[in-house]
Amino acid sequence: MILQYQNLLPHLKTALASFYLIVGKEIVLIDAAVLQISNAFRLFAANTTIEKTKIFIENNNDIENLYIKIQYPSMFCAKSFILAKYLKTTLDAKASSSLEKIINLSSKDYLIILEAPNLNPKNLQKMFLHSHNHLLQIPPFNAKTLLDFIKNMLSAEKISYKPNIPYLIADFTEGNAIYAKQCIEQCTLILDKNPILDESLLCEILRDEATFPLFTFVDTCVKGDLNQALRQLNLLRNNQTEPILLLFWLSKVTRQLLTLQYKLAHGENFATVCKELKIWEKQKSIFKNATINLTHTTLKNLIAYLANLDKKIKLTPGKYLWDDFELVVISFCDPSFKLAELTLL
Repeated sequence: MILQYQNLLPHLKTALASFYLIVGKEIVLIDAAVLQISNAFRLFAANTTIEKTKIFIENNNDIENLYIKIQYPSMFCAKSFILAKYLKTTLDAKASSSLEKIINLSSKDYLIILEAPNLNPKNLQKMFLHSHNHLLQIPPFNAKTLLDFIKNMLSAEKISYKPNIPYLIADFTEGNAIYAKQCIEQCTLILDKNPILDESLLCEILRDEATFPLFTFVDTCVKGDLNQALRQLNLLRNNQTEPILLLFWLSKVTRQLLTLQYKLAHGENFATVCKELKIWEKQKSIFKNATINLTHTTLKNLIAYLANLDKKIKLTPGKYLWDDFELVVISFCDPSFKLAELTLL
């Protein structure tokens, strides 16, 4: 059956299927859906042992192995929970056939969640005709749903806030739900008991470099301090920083620099443009220097490279991403480095 994300919680209150395939691009909503479904399964399987398995599907054999895993569960656990991830954009005939076999299985003894964010749901709907399997569609955020998400999370974290705070968080994070979530989590860690979150307090939290090492790293890139930027990048890597967050901030600052460079070249006032671009006071000098040190071509090449890196993160998340980020850092800090000659393999 086809299930929309907004109907998931009502559905789980009355029924629990054995198989859920989740499609959609919003990672925070996918994570929320997985949590909601798995919690429902834990309630259903209370007082029993549950075997938990995570599988990353990269080829047809992996799907076939998943099918075998379902047919031969652990002898030592009464229930099985399998979380699988498939990041490719298509299913070939063999993979589709194997997946259909899995979907048509049904048992109260297991729960299978398959995250396939890049598959087209229209090509899958014919597989989901029974109540024991569901195709869960995650919608993209729009301005209203993102605000609702932020408000709900603030409420869930028991944060009292001024009416403009959700709008400021949405604006600050440029509609990126992952970073909006992190902002709220940081607020939760820092706020004292029962304060009211207002604009000045929010800005203080967001500007705290100790809280957001990403800010420090991005500023170091803009300054052109290569050695320090590479050290900070390594620290972010060791701290298991999400690559998509790193990409978000590097892309944002590159767009800011391009726009600033263009408007200054056309005679616009520096302070006015900084205000429009939300460049903070302490960043103004390093941004001004960067517009001189980095050519228009370099910044455009960075934008193109970061766009390719975005595709790589979504399609093939893995071990080589940090090498790509190193090249971005070098391009920021060394004007002679030609990023345009590099390609993402």
